[in-house]
Amino acid sequence: SSPIKGNYAMLMALKKTYPDLKIIPSIGGWTLSDPFFSFTDKAKRDVFVASVKRFLKTWKFYDGVDIDWEYPGGDGQAADLGDPIKDGPAYVALMAELRAMLDELEAETGR
Repeated sequence: SSPIKGNYAMLMALKKTYPDLKIIPSIGGWTLSDPFFSFTDKAKRDVFVASVKRFLKTWKFYDGVDIDWEYPGGDGQAADLGDPIKDGPAYVALMAELRAMLDELEAETGR
């Protein structure tokens, strides 16, 4: 009878049964890190951070987010991507911006 089916319904049921359970989505990984390399552009990071916030507000059973950028600076699956000079500072900026957003979200939601 729930409008939400499948894995999301199962995750929501687990969180309801075990409220202290931490459920954190992972974004990126070996095959899905290509978009991160555009994050040397602050405007693109801003869109990403806002999207993560909207996602976490929509799916309230999540407790944070894991960023799996493989790898800042290059040497990941897509050999032509990565900037050894710009990616490090972009990664640090992304983490700081996500942290600020998560702190803001906690102030709004109490979580």
